[in-house]
Amino acid sequence: MTTREFIKNFLEDIVKEAGFEKLPEGIRDFYLEKIELSFLKRLGIEIMALFSDKDLKDFEKLLKENPNWTNDQIFEFCETRIENLPQVLAKVMVDFRREYLETAQDLKEKIETGNV
Repeated sequence: MTTREFIKNFLEDIVKEAGFEKLPEGIRDFYLEKIELSFLKRLGIEIMALFSDKDLKDFEKLLKENPNWTNDQIFEFCETRIENLPQVLAKVMVDFRREYLETAQDLKEKIETGNV
């Protein structure tokens, strides 16, 4: 399983857990893309904060040379530079899940009470 598939499965699971799995397919797919983008941005911020100045320069250079790098290729690069990357990923996932489910619950309550 690729990193992207792993992350996509994680996001699909929390959407189900929040009770949004019954959205129409096109809306659900659009929604999942937006959630994935949000998650990847957050993960990127956490990872970039752990890079040394040299790592950042190397990363920028590689991105310029390989503009079509996939998320899996980027993740592989990060694994070579960040020793505890699995723990970083796990922390971001736990935090993202908690915040997403809290927000989803708040939204559901507002919808139920008509306070949207």
